[in-house]
Amino acid sequence: MSIFDITIDDGVVTVPIRMLLERARDADLVGFLDDLSTREAVIKHVADQIVAGCTDQGSWGARGVDVAMPTTALDVAQRRIAEMSSEIARDEIARLVGMVEARDKTIVELNEKLDRWRR
Repeated sequence: MSIFDITIDDGVVTVPIRMLLERARDADLVGFLDDLSTREAVIKHVADQIVAGCTDQGSWGARGVDVAMPTTALDVAQRRIAEMSSEIARDEIARLVGMVEARDKTIVELNEKLDRWRR
């Protein structure tokens, strides 16, 4: 890939992402990846790989050969999820219960206000 792969069309500069990644300084790359990793589409694709083994388009990251010893980032993520599944489920249930309790409290408060207005 060369500098000639960069194009300018109607004032829009297009630089191939691969070129940017190859030439980026480590600090810039870390910042870019940190930002990218918080994007909904990226989170969905990564979660799909961890849970189902591939994205909706059938793509997947590197997988190790020895399932007993996770070596790739995808293998490690799947192992971490498996090891933490009880904690994750507990925390998610607690979060949902908290949301339901907050909603129920709001409903009670609104009903009380409605009763006062009707008097």
